[in-house]
Amino acid sequence: PESWSVAEETEDAIVYTRDESLPYPEGRLGYVGDNITVTSDERRGPGDEEIVFEATGGGERERTLVFARLAWPGYSATVDGRTIPVQTTDSGLLAVTIPDDVDAGELRLSWSPPGMWIGVATAAIGIAIWIGLILIGRRRARSS
Repeated sequence: PESWSVAEETEDAIVYTRDESLPYPEGRLGYVGDNITVTSDERRGPGDEEIVFEATGGGERERTLVFARLAWPGYSATVDGRTIPVQTTDSGLLAVTIPDDVDAGELRLSWSPPGMWIGVATAAIGIAIWIGLILIGRRRARSS
């Protein structure tokens, strides 16, 4: 393909490498709309990422960022603390459109498993009940 070169070729495989490095090697940003300039993109863990940007003009596609991440449930995005919706592309990748009233800022993308806090709370309640039953059982054993 264009902008790729053959690094190694064997009977079983052909290995390609990029001719130029990725523009944002620290993060997973794959596509930047025409009306956005990205200053930095850094991953802050397996599901978290921070992008510093400037946006001009309007139009949804021109203000969209697409990430090399599958759009699993549990992603959320904020621009300077304001929650914005996350989207899914036709190919199942995660996308975020910068609102028209934002000219610059920091986009924070994060992921946590859906229902995680409900599971943690349920586990804590279960442990508390278990400890209570153990204490009740010990009191009964002492009294008899």
